[in-house]
Amino acid sequence: MNSEIERNIERVSEILRKISDQSEYYGDGFIKLVLLKKKDEYQVNSGIISLLQKGETIMEETRDYGDFILITELFHIDQLNNLLKELGEKQSINLKNGLSLDAKGRFQRYSFVPSHTRYGYLHSTWPRGYVEYSLDNRDFPIPNEPLAKPGLPLYPDGRKAIADFLELITPNPMNSIIIQIPDYRLRITNLIISEKSVRLNIDSKIKTDNLIAKFYADFEERSTIISQRFYSMHSPDLNFKGNDVEFSFDEEFTYVWGSVLERETGYILDSLGYSFGWGPREGVIIDYQELEIREIIRRGENLHVEFKVEMGDMKKEFLETVVAFSNTEGGMIFIGVDNNTNIIGSHETDIESRLTNRLLDTCEPEIIPIFETIELEGNKITIVKIKEGDNKPYNVKQRGIFVRRGSSDRIATRFELDAFYKRDNIRFV
Repeated sequence: MNSEIERNIERVSEILRKISDQSEYYGDGFIKLVLLKKKDEYQVNSGIISLLQKGETIMEETRDYGDFILITELFHIDQLNNLLKELGEKQSINLKNGLSLDAKGRFQRYSFVPSHTRYGYLHSTWPRGYVEYSLDNRDFPIPNEPLAKPGLPLYPDGRKAIADFLELITPNPMNSIIIQIPDYRLRITNLIISEKSVRLNIDSKIKTDNLIAKFYADFEERSTIISQRFYSMHSPDLNFKGNDVEFSFDEEFTYVWGSVLERETGYILDSLGYSFGWGPREGVIIDYQELEIREIIRRGENLHVEFKVEMGDMKKEFLETVVAFSNTEGGMIFIGVDNNTNIIGSHETDIESRLTNRLLDTCEPEIIPIFETIELEGNKITIVKIKEGDNKPYNVKQRGIFVRRGSSDRIATRFELDAFYKRDNIRFV
């Protein structure tokens, strides 16, 4: 037995132990596969193996586009043992229709992923274990042309079909099978942040007497614009009252992280955190918007924040910042704030329609910001929120592809461009 097979067997044993600990919460499992066909030979391009909650179900189906096939099959949880062992030891998958598929590859390490988190290729509202099985010899081409058959969904190309079918975060090809182990025992539904306090709300099948919560927070003390000190604080073990737990700090924090643990074992069931400057995050509720915005402005320009006194006539630098945020991690542009964090306000009108139209004319692929206008210190400012794009790379026509580095925008390097194109395998013409 070679070392790769031995490592696969170890990973399978680890996965099955995790599932055994939570088996009472699972119903059926499902496998979704993307198959490419050349003559009479099939190749597994990508897929997902996961487990449903008790009472949940999905529809089995086959979307056959000829040389491109999408298959969904259900299996009883007792069959998962054989499915994973065949994948790990024999490096094959056997479907209900009798098709035996070669699936040579290797399991990567097990990762725990909290709820409300974009990780790898997938997103889930439940905490989960995540293991990637990297496939070898993925040399059959993914269709670049439209896919259409009577009774089946229309797709512009194979990558769009894969992203929709597997519910991926981006349309980038995976070349792997993802094994997801959702933990349906508990999830954090909300992290609610107030001025000096934080509260967790949970959805739990475990009695809250058997749970504790803990918080960590960062603070920043600044005496001058160049003199500052960072420090942190930790909560003690906290008991839940119903499905809520709350803790108050003595000062306003800049970052907070909360976790829910099993009281007896100390096992972390779920976590959720937030830093001012990140912008909106799923599961996080800020119930004092003005204070949050003041804190973001006070900390100055950074990877996610840009200040503009005015939008003017859409100077190229403004559009470059929008594209750079889309190509990096997203961010916010504050119109009416100068580079020294002074809130001077903006008297411009029709900002939303002017910028939206300008972006449609000048940037590609399409970028759709979110606009918010508020009043601070008697001055009106507009916040333009740009999310990290799903169709990278974005570019300013006749200017190029920009990325965000620190508090600046710059043209992407050759290596950054290679990473974009390698990941998505697309080109601009």
